[in-house]
Amino acid sequence: MSEDNAWYLIAKDGSGKAVGLSHFRFDLDNEIEVLYCYEIQLDKSVRNKGLGKFIMQILQLLAHRYNMQKVMVTVFKDNEKAVNFFTKLLKFVHTLCFLYVSRLRW
Repeated sequence: MSEDNAWYLIAKDGSGKAVGLSHFRFDLDNEIEVLYCYEIQLDKSVRNKGLGKFIMQILQLLAHRYNMQKVMVTVFKDNEKAVNFFTKLLKFVHTLCFLYVSRLRW
């Protein structure tokens, strides 16, 4: 957690225990400003309760606030739960082998 360009969004429960996190960066992809989500992790106790969607919505709001054109993630196509999470729930679009993009329209 010491990379200069890395940002972290950490979700904690009522007792202060970390139950979710996202590692992301503001970056350029082919000259386009993007917020790239490198990882999102949730404790098993909070999965399928909306926290992952909420974290990704916060990242989309941050991208909008800082005038990014896209939010990008990489997902292994064999990870069916993750693919469904990004494509069906969040409406990300498949662009390359493992890359999914949320085009921000403001």
